[in-house]
Amino acid sequence: MARRLFKVVVALAIFLTLLVAGAFGTLAIARHRHAEALAIRTPNGIDEAGFVRLGGVEQWVTIRGDDRANPVILVVGGVGADGPGTVLSPFVDAFTPWERDFTVVQWDQRGAGKTFARAGRQVGPDFTVEGLTRDGLDLTAHLRDRFAKPRIVLLGTGFGSTVAARMALARPQAYLAYVGAGRSWRRGGPGAGRL
Repeated sequence: MARRLFKVVVALAIFLTLLVAGAFGTLAIARHRHAEALAIRTPNGIDEAGFVRLGGVEQWVTIRGDDRANPVILVVGGVGADGPGTVLSPFVDAFTPWERDFTVVQWDQRGAGKTFARAGRQVGPDFTVEGLTRDGLDLTAHLRDRFAKPRIVLLGTGFGSTVAARMALARPQAYLAYVGAGRSWRRGGPGAGRL
């Protein structure tokens, strides 16, 4: 009886090991295929991600596009009137069609995504609409210099539309266009009030 139980346990252990190995193998294959599908293969293309110092804080920025000469579009994300926190960089697939015509820049603001993780999950005293706006203006200057563009396009989503609108008002000469998507102006919320 003990011998039979031992064989069953060994067989079960082998089965579970193969099951887990198969799952990890399948995941690795899926990730590889996804990376291949998203790869930028054009001669003048760009696919970079890293930290940029903005307002004294290391902030995560991703840059993707088929041609560096295309207009630059800065995506300023956010989550409605609830304030910053959500980032769009994990949804890179959604912006892939745009990468033919634009160099798409996504930014994890203070208190969000990889920037928040890098800061030890802490936010400093500049974690305000004004502070985020200053950071966005710093990023705009960085992008204009990096890509030799006198002006870039600004897309603000949710709470990010508040930050982006303030950026456009502060430096209208830096932007070709401002687009606000999913804007939320709930009274009393972090994005409420006058621009």
